[in-house]
Amino acid sequence: MSPEEAGPAARTDLLRRAALALLMAVVFVAVIYPETFITSFPLIGSEWTSPMTLLMAPVILVTAAIVWRERGRIGFAPADALLLLFFAYVLARNVSGLPLFTVKYVVYGVALYYLAAALSARVRDLRRILVFVSLLVAVTAVYGLAEYAAQANFLYRDVISVIVPKNATHRVSSFLAHPVVFAAFIVQALPFTFLLWVRGWNRWAALAGAASSLMAVACLFLTSSKGSWITAFAAGVVVAVYFIRTRGKKSMFIMLAVFLLAALTAGMYLSRSSLDEIFRTSTSVDVRVASWEAAVKGIKENPVFGVGLKQGEEEVVEQLPDWWKKLTGFEPPVDNYYLNVVLEEGIVGGALWLALMVMILYGGYRAVGLNREGRFIFVAAYLSIIVLALNMLTFDALLIAPNRVLFWVAAGILRATYPYDARTG
Repeated sequence: MSPEEAGPAARTDLLRRAALALLMAVVFVAVIYPETFITSFPLIGSEWTSPMTLLMAPVILVTAAIVWRERGRIGFAPADALLLLFFAYVLARNVSGLPLFTVKYVVYGVALYYLAAALSARVRDLRRILVFVSLLVAVTAVYGLAEYAAQANFLYRDVISVIVPKNATHRVSSFLAHPVVFAAFIVQALPFTFLLWVRGWNRWAALAGAASSLMAVACLFLTSSKGSWITAFAAGVVVAVYFIRTRGKKSMFIMLAVFLLAALTAGMYLSRSSLDEIFRTSTSVDVRVASWEAAVKGIKENPVFGVGLKQGEEEVVEQLPDWWKKLTGFEPPVDNYYLNVVLEEGIVGGALWLALMVMILYGGYRAVGLNREGRFIFVAAYLSIIVLALNMLTFDALLIAPNRVLFWVAAGILRATYPYDARTG
């Protein structure tokens, strides 16, 4: 390499390192500091903020720089147009006052999508993202198991006391402060950790994937989140069939290990809980059905442009009958992101979102056959999005930071294959 070429190459490499560090920092902070459930700290005077807020400025700058630097390699995919159109609509629809949540919702959606896309053009950076996710899952799982052993989340004791009745078996929530959020995060991350276990490029990578996967499966059961259980089971059947057909005896051993761990965890959990407590309907099915009915009423009253971002919960409470409010004593969320996005952004926003999801999933379907060296990582990203898409039927996942950031990272990883796709047709 000539001296003239060395300078730009070094700057590009430094920029990619900064982008990778920022992407990891955002995911780490979103998982370890659950700003949805805990009070933010003061920045200046009476202004309150959080680590995710502080990271916005460098994330915007580095994303703009790397997209410009890598523009020839990244190109412009059809999904990009829908992504930018959807977020432009969200900004325009919620421009009144422009709440901080709206700004972060848009900034991190766009930034993580393009940061992951730019970084995933190199298999080395893809592997670093994969190992980072696996280690993060391991950290949350270790604390989750310790939390279950102590029957208390010491970091977020006050928050958890609201979620879990005092006389009930403790539901694991780890650093994410809510069992449903933690369960959804595990389901999203399991495709990455599990495929790292099966397809790791060396023994240490496979060991990291195995440890993360086994601990995450145990924690998933201990969250007592039925929606995530069902989603994980459906995804597990698909993955088991795929690997048994392609990997032979090794896959049989891995499937058996996961099954035995799940059975052991189930036995431990059942020994401390009654079936009525585990499958209680008053706090799951009944609440969700009531929320969905209220959301449909709200959509009928505001069909075109909706009630505004993060206003869905208030609209649901307003639409619930008085007897239900007195019976439950708390304000339920919509608990269905598809209904929620139509309720908050109207039919226009809902249509744009669904079109974007279809385009991402279609791109993922094509991605798994491209860039053979990193193919299994693209398979993991595709499965991560599919399981979250199923989970969003019973959970407002993309309104919660940990689930939202991992979704956009997975979408960006799939987006990285577009240049290959465009060349191969």
